[in-house]
Amino acid sequence: MPTLVLKLAPLQNPERYRQLAGALTDLTVDLLGKRRGVTAVVIDDLPAARWHIGGAPAEQPTALLEISITQGTNTQEEKAAFIQAAFAELQRQLRGGAGAARQRLGPWRAHAALAPAGGAAGVTAGPRRIRPWRRESAAPPGG
Repeated sequence: MPTLVLKLAPLQNPERYRQLAGALTDLTVDLLGKRRGVTAVVIDDLPAARWHIGGAPAEQPTALLEISITQGTNTQEEKAAFIQAAFAELQRQLRGGAGAARQRLGPWRAHAALAPAGGAAGVTAGPRRIRPWRRESAAPPGG
């Protein structure tokens, strides 16, 4: 299950959170080939006064995006395309489209945490790839 954690400052409104979550989900599906129904986006916003860069509060919109995906499920090129597109989308939404070229998004970082075998329902991806089990069963294979 791909999990994206977006931390941003300054605070946004609920409609912006929906737009960001929808766009990041679309990019995860389109560029990384992940399933929409299991893609989770968590948005954690901070007041600008709580985000410091070089010891000073952030003065412009700032974001940190972390995505956890299972190791070996995407190429370096796919991950690079995702990071580039995610940055462009954050730039567009947080800095406002037309002015984005002149007013860059503040310090931004994307990190792909690669789990060797992510899991769901208490079973890692490894056994599911080897021997799929039915959700109705009481226990996963070998369990």
